[in-house]
Amino acid sequence: MTLSTVCVTLLVAAGSMTVTSRAQQRKVFTSTGHTFQFNYPDSFAAYRHNQIEESQSLYFIPVCENEAAVCVLYPKNKYEGTGFEGASFQVSEISASTESECLTPPANPDAGARGHTYRVAFVVSANRPTELINGTKFMHGEAAGAATGHVISTDLYRNFHLRRCFELSVSLAQSNLEHDPPGAGPEFTRGDQQHVLSDLNEILRSFKFVN
Repeated sequence: MTLSTVCVTLLVAAGSMTVTSRAQQRKVFTSTGHTFQFNYPDSFAAYRHNQIEESQSLYFIPVCENEAAVCVLYPKNKYEGTGFEGASFQVSEISASTESECLTPPANPDAGARGHTYRVAFVVSANRPTELINGTKFMHGEAAGAATGHVISTDLYRNFHLRRCFELSVSLAQSNLEHDPPGAGPEFTRGDQQHVLSDLNEILRSFKFVN
């Protein structure tokens, strides 16, 4: 065996070890009743419905809703001291008895979602009105809101599955830079935003109905 062959073999083996290591760093969440499943990094915190309220005090604008079935929080300390305030992947069940009701946006988009005055209820995305997630088609909507120098943006995905309306969401909250004084602290850059959203969208893409 030549030296070059040995080097290639070692590199392949190292690559395999990296993939295995990464896989071991993710957890699998399965809903009560085994209706849906997704995986997420083990450094993220997953809150079930009865645990979500304890996470609310961590954020000026909560990125988890009390009504959610589960909410996965992005580690806040990764961008501590910047304009980053919080981010999440969330799964909720919406009250709707028909597919049409499930996939119809609220009649008054300025009323606020589920009583949250800071968040504008979602509207269907003009660029991507639908999204395939693990082979299942979801309606794709967008929402945004603001409160006292803080902003939140959310992508929402709805599907009517076995006569139940499910909503997935990816939310990112941050301080409004226009209200921050010069030299207030390290900037939460657009590249940082994309990195956070990429991590959360990886969770989104792992979502699947199992029952």
